[in-house]
Amino acid sequence: MKTQHSSAVSRVTALIAGYALSLSCASIAYPSFAAQSAESVSSSSCDASYVTAKNLQVHQRSALLPSYTQVAASLSAEAWMKVALECPSRYAEGIMYSALAVLSSGLDESGVLAQAAQDQATAQTALSEESTLSINVLSSRSYQALAQAEDRLRFSYEVIATRDASVENAGSYALSASQASDIFAVHAQKQSTSYKDSRERIYNASQLIQYSCQDGATGLSMPLTASLELDTALTQLRSLDEDSASHSSASLASQASASLQNAIALRVRSHLLRAFALGAPQLSELYLD
Repeated sequence: MKTQHSSAVSRVTALIAGYALSLSCASIAYPSFAAQSAESVSSSSCDASYVTAKNLQVHQRSALLPSYTQVAASLSAEAWMKVALECPSRYAEGIMYSALAVLSSGLDESGVLAQAAQDQATAQTALSEESTLSINVLSSRSYQALAQAEDRLRFSYEVIATRDASVENAGSYALSASQASDIFAVHAQKQSTSYKDSRERIYNASQLIQYSCQDGATGLSMPLTASLELDTALTQLRSLDEDSASHSSASLASQASASLQNAIALRVRSHLLRAFALGAPQLSELYLD
């Protein structure tokens, strides 16, 4: 057993070292690559990020010691977020696997919820930066879809807050969704000269009141709050996947654009983290096409 542990430690340690090296070398510009096309650079960055994420995922699942599983999971969460940003066609996959990796990194429910809150705070700060409002990384329609999903979530939590005092943080969750909805709407307006706010503000509450522990979008059993967060995340991922052809990978983006893309990804991941922490089944194949 000692030999097996030593082997596992060596494999994970080597992988960690390799991943750290890949991050440190990512910003180095080698003259011999100057002639490469932008498409080639993007594809190369995407392929490298995807291979790294898959390798870390394998080590996360096969590590013999819990401590090394957690280390690999933490690195895997970071690597899959990089996949989402570097590979537009793998956006949903990257964010989904990143969220699931966070769950395997040794955090309990409160820790996962704290990570979700941190994701949201980081995203809100970046999205609110004046310098990002003129940057075009998504279409106005996609921003509107993000805003609409957040607005529906805001309404749902407001209804819950008035009807069920046992649901913790419903008021603060409603406020966070309201703030995100408003800032996404501002970005949508900046990207279109014919912008029209599509948010309804008040929605049909019958499904909230009559909820029977079965998520309407997936048919899976889960608590109401988990269902709300999951449906928000999946709606946003579908919208972003549809728009993936129009936005470039983060490897080709300016620093401000990359920060904005990361903020959007963090906001979506936060909903997945909260959904999983609150009781949604933690199986990627249930949600990825």
